[in-house]
Amino acid sequence: NLKTLIEELQINNISFAIKLHPAQTKNDFLSIINSKNKNFEIFTGNEDFVELAKRTKIYLPCNPTSTTVIEASENGALVYILQKSKELITSSTNKYVDKYFNKIDQFCDAIKLIIF
Repeated sequence: NLKTLIEELQINNISFAIKLHPAQTKNDFLSIINSKNKNFEIFTGNEDFVELAKRTKIYLPCNPTSTTVIEASENGALVYILQKSKELITSSTNKYVDKYFNKIDQFCDAIKLIIF
């Protein structure tokens, strides 16, 4: 659940960014983000994903079969997948994924090892 993930990132003081789908607005996410905590940034759907990927240390896609997995990996980001089921993963993106996680706390612990 995205809300739970965002809460964990904020509790652990892990900075993050959200790139919206073109059909979404910032208001779609502001209701689930603790806006008092300034450790996040929201990018609109028309932002260039490749340019954002070049500045990203770790990329966690909402859709693990998205071509953004490939773009993020090719531009230097580690690609982590938080998965509920391996059925969501396709062979077309598997080779670009650096690590899979089943639990949010495992994911947050791995991030801390890289960024702190």
